[in-house]
Amino acid sequence: MARTSSRPAQRAIARDWKTAEKVLGLGAAPKPAPPGKLACSASVSNSHPADYTTVNVYVRTAARAAVTTVAHCKPTSHKKSGTANSPGKATIAYDISGATRGYRVVVSVTVAQSSKTANCSTSFTPPDLAGWPAGRRNTGRGTLVAADKRAPGSVKLRTGGDSPRPGRRR
Repeated sequence: MARTSSRPAQRAIARDWKTAEKVLGLGAAPKPAPPGKLACSASVSNSHPADYTTVNVYVRTAARAAVTTVAHCKPTSHKKSGTANSPGKATIAYDISGATRGYRVVVSVTVAQSSKTANCSTSFTPPDLAGWPAGRRNTGRGTLVAADKRAPGSVKLRTGGDSPRPGRRR
């Protein structure tokens, strides 16, 4: 297999970023809204986020439009608001902690400006660990133990018995 350099691609991107965005599907503007209507498009930074990470909801709409998002989680919903900047972009951050694995979280977005409103949505799904034995997950670095299988205050990750403690010499 021949090896190629990424330099020509990097130079092309540096010369013409807008074409690179279109080809790669990055920063796509929402479809123009018909006259009198407000545009709305939404996407997420990570469609399969790990626990204890942040998912950004990216919204594209009209400049300075009010943005409201509602993440419909199991068993509750979380509402957040913001304002689009002058190019019409807004980022709303959701911290993921204790999310129901494998449950698709739909994020409803409403944008408003003057008397106009528009709706759109996006979603993300925390990875499902189905198929692993209940209470334990092998991570490749040790065994993750479910909270109901641990003593209070114990660590979540168990490594092999041959691992030395930090700072100890053999």
